[in-house]
Formats: sequence, structure tokens, C-alpha cells
Amino acid sequence: MLESLYSAKRSVLAHHQMAPRFADRERFLEHCASRGYSQRTLKKIAWILLYVVEDISIRKRYVSSEEIRCAAEDWGKTFGRRRKHASSSKKVYVKYATDWFRFLDCLKQTSSGCKPFTREIAEFGRFMREERGLSPVTVEQRCRRANSFFEALHPRVRSLKKISITDTDTFLAEKGNASCSRKSVSALASDLRSFFRYAEAKKWCASGIAAAIESPRIFEQEGIQIGPNWHDVQRLIDSTEGDLRTDIRDRAIVMIFASYGLRNSEVSKLRIDDIDWENEVLCITRPKQRCVQQYPLTAYVGEAILRYLREVRPQCAYRELFLTMKAPIHPLSRGALYRAVSSRLIALGVDAEKYGPYCLRHACAGRLLDSGFSYKQIGDYLGHRNTESTRSYVKINLAKLRQVAEIDLGRLL
Repeated sequence: MLESLYSAKRSVLAHHQMAPRFADRERFLEHCASRGYSQRTLKKIAWILLYVVEDISIRKRYVSSEEIRCAAEDWGKTFGRRRKHASSSKKVYVKYATDWFRFLDCLKQTSSGCKPFTREIAEFGRFMREERGLSPVTVEQRCRRANSFFEALHPRVRSLKKISITDTDTFLAEKGNASCSRKSVSALASDLRSFFRYAEAKKWCASGIAAAIESPRIFEQEGIQIGPNWHDVQRLIDSTEGDLRTDIRDRAIVMIFASYGLRNSEVSKLRIDDIDWENEVLCITRPKQRCVQQYPLTAYVGEAILRYLREVRPQCAYRELFLTMKAPIHPLSRGALYRAVSSRLIALGVDAEKYGPYCLRHACAGRLLDSGFSYKQIGDYLGHRNTESTRSYVKINLAKLRQVAEIDLGRLL
């Protein structure tokens, strides 16, 4: 890798080859190149690593983050005399040094970053995943909410046996006072109840906590959200027209969300191999149902995906469909997909309760309802296991209710 970077500068190449840990630096640069870094950035990384191997002792097995920060400070004092932006350069030094030692598996993990009750939450996650067969999204969500509860107690409570129902009630009350909706607090209470049922079975904590956790009252139809109308969805799709790289990618993303009503997690895990171009079929892996559902690949969606693949998608080893535009190249996270939709909806001034991909799922369900499809058909299309789950997506059509109200019923009375 270094030979290709400095083929025209033999003296610079010799300097890199004579520095310590040449093979390790070479492997790391090849790793960075595979993640889409430009040659200019690769040269910057190679140059910084020359200082890193001189500033930080490489004889030790592990290097701490504090040692890297101290080395960056010392390096910045010398570097700052020659460059204007020394503070940003120190951040770059820390970033690439940290990435390199992590790549070599030499970065020391500090105990201060450890979360409380990590072992118990990991065991709870394994139980839900292997014995109960819950979806990865549900397992992650429950573990994350349990983590938030224990972090609120730490370091005051260091043992599960010392946790009382007062602690859970106080935590839920604080969440309610912090502008969380009753539905959110109820979901949090349900997940805590699930964890403590398992903890009681394992005799990790006192008995009776799970049964004593109370949820706020949820009124029927309270959680129903109103998605944007289809006219606003078409405006959103139109906003992605253009030749910018992000517009081409986001057009394919928005059209998939709007056309098929997919969940955020389903699109983030969509792979190139899931598209059958010959038979014009899109295969979606349903995490909750543990099955693969096939959809017809419409012409408009297919054209948007093809243009993205041909003109925009970086050439790399990843098989996920949607990737980042800049290095380091990696699959788009659920958060990035959320921002790709929400930022455009907000810019258009669309009036919606929520602005992420889920509102497009609601809009898709509303459009199917307006087209005359039944609850069962809409539920099958959205990937629901029962029609009760579909109720939160199909809304009362106010326009048609107004038409009914305008009918003269005088002759019928």
C-alpha cells in the first residue's frame, strides 16, 4: 500500500519502511483503503502513524486512551508552531491512533466505561433470543431500556438485591415528568417487568418487584399516530429529484419506505442479493415473523435502485444495499435512514406527529385503506401477525366521514 502511495517519492517511502511496525501500518492502510478512503486521506493517516509509533511506547501489550490523548497534546505543541489549526489536528491524531490500536486489538478498555449489571443484562438478552425466540429488535430494545434504569441507579445501587419497588416507581415517575408520553412510560414499565420476572426466577433480586411495577393507564386508540397524506408523500419523493449523490440514494430509500411500508430495521438490513431482477421480486426479511416476504418490484422503485447502484453506490465488499457516501464506507444505520427521511419532511414543512420512516409506513397503510383493501390484506402487506396490530396504522378517513355527514337522511327518518 505504501509503495503505491509513494511510488514517485522513494526517499519518503524509505522513511516509512524504516519506522517501527511497518507491517502493522501497512495492514491498517489496506484496511482503510477497503473502507473507501481516498489516497489523500491515506497519505495523511500514514504520516500521522509515523508520529504515533515514535510518541507512544509500542513495547507494551495495551495502550490506553489517556496515553493517546497525552501523546496528541505533546505532538500538538510542536505541530501548532507550524500550522494554524493545531486543535483540529490533535483530534485527527487521536482518531487515527485510536483506530489503529483498536485494529491491532491493543486498545485498553477502561473500567470507568463499563455499564452496571452488564452480565445480568447479557444473560437476559440470551434468554429472550434463544429461549423465547424474540426478534433482535425487541431484544435490543428491552436490554437498552433495562440499561437506562440501572444507569439511573448507579452508583447508588450496586446490587440487584438492594433494588426495591420504590426505585422503579421513582424512575417511571421521573420519565413521566420528563415529557415522556404515557405510552412510552407504559412500554418502559413492561420491559422492566419482563426483566425482573427473569431476575426473580434466577434469584438475583427480591421477589415481588415485577408484580408491583405499575403502568400508566392507556386509553383505547390513544397511541394512534397520524401519518402524512399521500400528497405530502409525493412531494417528499419529488424533493429527491436531481443529480446529487445523496438525492439519488435518498430517492431509492424514500420510494422503498413509501411503496412497501417497511420498517426502519428491515430497510437497513436490505441486501443486494434480496433483489431478484430477473423475476422482478423484492425479498424482505421479517425479523418478528422469522420469515421472508416477497413483493413485486415496481418499475419506479426498480429504476431508482438501479440508478443508485450504477451511479452512486461505492464499490466495496459490503452486500448491504444502502451505504454511506463518504469514508469510512459502511452500511447505513437506522439513525441515518431516519435522518434521510425526517430532514426532508421538516424542510418541506409537512405537518406530522413524527417525521421518521414510520410515518411513511402509516401513510402507506392509509393509502391502502383508501383504495378499499381490508384490515387483513393491509396487515399481510405490512407484515403483521394479527389484525389488532394493523389498527394503529389504518386511520378513520375523515374526508369520507364528511361525505356521509352531508347525506340528507330526512327521508329515511
